[in-house]
Amino acid sequence: MKKIKGKHFGECVLCHVVGQGEKDFICEQCGHPEKIILTCRSCGSHMDLTDQRAEAIRRFLRTVVIELSSEGSEDVEELIYRQEFLPGTAISISSCISCPEEKETGVDLKIYSIRNHGFNVRKEEGA
Repeated sequence: MKKIKGKHFGECVLCHVVGQGEKDFICEQCGHPEKIILTCRSCGSHMDLTDQRAEAIRRFLRTVVIELSSEGSEDVEELIYRQEFLPGTAISISSCISCPEEKETGVDLKIYSIRNHGFNVRKEEGA
């Protein structure tokens, strides 16, 4: 939460963009109910993985985690392999391949599920 001119504003927990309300959130660039999005928390880059199959996403994440970590983590592998990677998945990594200065610290992986909060689509009669 950020304080601007005496008022508290929530921010995206992944990219830290400031919102209009008081609660923290995941913005549409970092997570969308109809997409699978990967966000690097270090450089802010986003990658839309919606068109990728779950197994390809698992292989990609495993490669990134192994390449950027000095040692593999069984917990991370378990997290990757039990995830379904359906639309509405927001994946967050602490650093990506474009962030070589972060290599020594390893990679922190977080996976969120974005819910669609009842966007109602009304059909017009006669349509």
